[in-house]
Amino acid sequence: MGLEDFKQPGDNDYFEQLALGEFPERSFVYKFGRVLTVAGKRKPAWDGPGTYTFPETADKITITSDDEADVADGNGAREVRIYGLNENWEQITEVVPIGGTTQNYYIRVHRLWVEKSGLTQFPYNGTEVGNNVGTITATHPTAGAVAIILPGNG
Repeated sequence: MGLEDFKQPGDNDYFEQLALGEFPERSFVYKFGRVLTVAGKRKPAWDGPGTYTFPETADKITITSDDEADVADGNGAREVRIYGLNENWEQITEVVPIGGTTQNYYIRVHRLWVEKSGLTQFPYNGTEVGNNVGTITATHPTAGAVAIILPGNG
């Protein structure tokens, strides 16, 4: 069944119907987009190191920062919210302290943002209130980095 099977004459296309909530229990997240590689193939576009690797199995995700201000009681990011899919490909979210590990198992991570920050002054180390000071990385044990937040983008 292709996308054309969902469209009825005169109706919105499949993605418009999806956005309008016309397909219960379905949603769409196009997180990274695609870029054309030198070989003419497409690959996920992302800000992380190297080529993005999709995890093959679900596992717990560890959240770290490369700056000592981003810690549970620091002046930078203290907690992040992680959004993704669990081992059953169901949408899940949870809040994790910097330096902590998720309670849930993730096979995909779609989004990561700073949920809580210790910043009380503006600016702190060149960032705005509510942001991370260093690069925050969500790491899957076998796939490596699956999401990052660059400094000041929390």
